[in-house]
Amino acid sequence: MQNSIPGKEVCNESDSYPDPDPFSDGFLMCPPCDGSCDFYNLSETCYYAKASFLFDNGATVAFAFIMCLWAVFFLEFWKRKEISLAFRWDVLGFEDMEQQPRAAFEAVAKEKRENPVTGRLEGYIPPGTYYAKLTQGVVIILFMVCLVLAAVLAVIIYRVAMIATFSKQATIRPYSSLFSSLTGAVLQLIAIAVLDKVYQYIAKFLTNWENHRTQTEFEDSFTFKMFLFQFVNYYSSVIYIGFFKGKFNGYPGNYNTPFGFRMEECGTGGCMIELTQQLAIIMVGKQVLNNCLELFFPFFKAWWRRRDTKDRNPEDDLGVSRWEEDYDLADLNQYGLFAEYLEMIIQYGFITIFVAAFPLAPLFALANNVLEIRLDAYKFVTVLRRPISHRAQDIGIWYSILDGVARLSVFTNAFIIGVTSEFVYRELYSYTVGDGNLTGYVNHSLAKFDVTPKNIGEDTIRNSDFLKEQNITLGDGNELVRYGDDNFTGLYCRFRTYREYSNETGEHVLTRFYFQYLAAALAFVIVFEHLVFLINAFVAWIIPDIPSDLKSQIERESFLGRQALRERELQQAEALQDKREANDMVSPV
Repeated sequence: MQNSIPGKEVCNESDSYPDPDPFSDGFLMCPPCDGSCDFYNLSETCYYAKASFLFDNGATVAFAFIMCLWAVFFLEFWKRKEISLAFRWDVLGFEDMEQQPRAAFEAVAKEKRENPVTGRLEGYIPPGTYYAKLTQGVVIILFMVCLVLAAVLAVIIYRVAMIATFSKQATIRPYSSLFSSLTGAVLQLIAIAVLDKVYQYIAKFLTNWENHRTQTEFEDSFTFKMFLFQFVNYYSSVIYIGFFKGKFNGYPGNYNTPFGFRMEECGTGGCMIELTQQLAIIMVGKQVLNNCLELFFPFFKAWWRRRDTKDRNPEDDLGVSRWEEDYDLADLNQYGLFAEYLEMIIQYGFITIFVAAFPLAPLFALANNVLEIRLDAYKFVTVLRRPISHRAQDIGIWYSILDGVARLSVFTNAFIIGVTSEFVYRELYSYTVGDGNLTGYVNHSLAKFDVTPKNIGEDTIRNSDFLKEQNITLGDGNELVRYGDDNFTGLYCRFRTYREYSNETGEHVLTRFYFQYLAAALAFVIVFEHLVFLINAFVAWIIPDIPSDLKSQIERESFLGRQALRERELQQAEALQDKREANDMVSPV
């Protein structure tokens, strides 16, 4: 981090630093917002730029590639482990045999029809009624998703307001981006926790209302609803920062202003460090909050059950049986293990989908898992009643979700490296412009824009303390003038974009380097994901889903079953033949 050439150039520590911009000791940056924001020196973001390079470097790219391989390998080996356990516990084909309808389904389904498999009369709900309920449920889910997006939008507005407010104060202006990002992430975490609890009740109601026939169908429906919402709830703000923030905000003189407001843009260090901060606060904050709640609520429920017996005579405790003491423990509700599964799936998403932006995620996940194993052990042994076990063939729809997350992680990490980070930018500059090094990279990545009312805004220029200190103001013809300096011809500021002024069009157009970058980024994404999936396909081909020794046992068991059935049929046929012969012998002539 200390030896980064771009970092030194940002901090004015490089020997090859170019001549400073006029009236500045380095790069004079354009105001980050309209009206109240002021010009500032790029060196004010020195710490931010160096921290960004800590996570945005070549080692992160290699680590992201390894983690993508781990994600797909993990699922390949999990399939082998899962089928081995299913065979050992004799639940292979359990779901195919699970034809018993749920009691709740039978109670609501008044119409009866014969099951073609079992031949029994069972409850039946017409498809029209079933799909009508599904449609209404989808509408409610979309409404909740819109609430999540509204919360993300509210945090965006908060960050823009904070940057505009802090930019007025020179002493705290260098930390405005850091403070707004950190506090915004905390507010986003609070919104996530609140919406999560609300949606749990909605998802339970919708799933019960849909009234699925079997328990497996019921659990799969509830699982999909919860994961879909949790995915949007936890990852929407992260996806916005990683793939949308700063991509459509425009440039001086041509800012995009939907609803009359200038769009949020990335800091001078790029969006990578902001993405890292968002991931760290949401992931670690979620782990701490969940562990506290998982331990506190069972204790509270157990205390609530014991409160009725607090006035009991202590002498009576000598005759209290063990089962009476266990009765005072909190019970594990129907969705107890579901919450554990969902927590692990969301954590799996953090350490795979966005690992390129937050390489420390696997370390925090490991620490959380070690702690949670001990907390869960203590909770299940001392606080909760012994749960009732249920047979299951596999982890159900959770595997499909894991598989989808693992495949998605390959694309997201490729785009984070190719689009969000500056890795491709820096490598392309090094090989095409910098003669093998990054000297002059910062100067190359900052475009120059004349300080005019069209580019900067008349109110921004008139309210600028920086221009007032330099005795610069707007003249009668709305041109910049400097009192006491007849040689003053104008001023320019820098903006993070690859554009240059065109004399033909009179506008700032994209440079040739920008299109070279797009081609390089696209090539990187294609090579990255193809290489991961190619290795995954090769591993899946050489490593079968069913271990060879287990496959032999399954085939042997199937053979013995068919042989026993054949012998049974032969015995029945011989017995029938003997009976016929006996009847023929005793029948009258």
